[in-house]
Amino acid sequence: MKQPAIILTIIVVIALVGAVIAMTLTKQPYDSQPVSQPPTQLITPLSESEVSLIALENLDCSMAGIVGDKELYNENSNTWWFDIERMPGLDADGCNPACVVSEATRAAEVNWRCTGLVVPPINNGESNEDGGTDSSGSSGTMTRCEPSQRNAEICIQLYAPVCATVNVQCITTPCNPVQQTFGNSCEACANPLVEGYVQGECS
Repeated sequence: MKQPAIILTIIVVIALVGAVIAMTLTKQPYDSQPVSQPPTQLITPLSESEVSLIALENLDCSMAGIVGDKELYNENSNTWWFDIERMPGLDADGCNPACVVSEATRAAEVNWRCTGLVVPPINNGESNEDGGTDSSGSSGTMTRCEPSQRNAEICIQLYAPVCATVNVQCITTPCNPVQQTFGNSCEACANPLVEGYVQGECS
């Protein structure tokens, strides 16, 4: 009775060995398998209405000024450019900002396109329009704050320092104006005590 069991065991072993050999012969070498390439990311073009909506809804672009309605498309960077018209009190000398919309990220940001600061003219103590000389500690022509600058609801976060003349309010005796450096002309004229300013930090 042991002989049939031995024969059966031999047959099973032969079958297993044959199956292993067959699998080895039919299996392709690892190097011959094709290497899959990562799919190329395609940028879906945006329509003009979609681009305009992204630019108008962007907070940074809105704070920089009024976004224009005419756009320019850059094929190299897949970006749309809108000129920004500066609002009164948000002047940035030497800068021509634009709201840039990227088709890849579908987001907008401000590109200031600054070419450099404009040097203010030196008056060397000459008289202002009211016949007086500049009282600020920084030499230059004083610019009076306009009513439109007083009503500015927001000021751009751009550092273009000005030296402002602040009329100090005293209780008992009159006080002489003091000079204070502000981040930009908008921040200076938003202070009702500021009479005017010159470009640059106070000395």
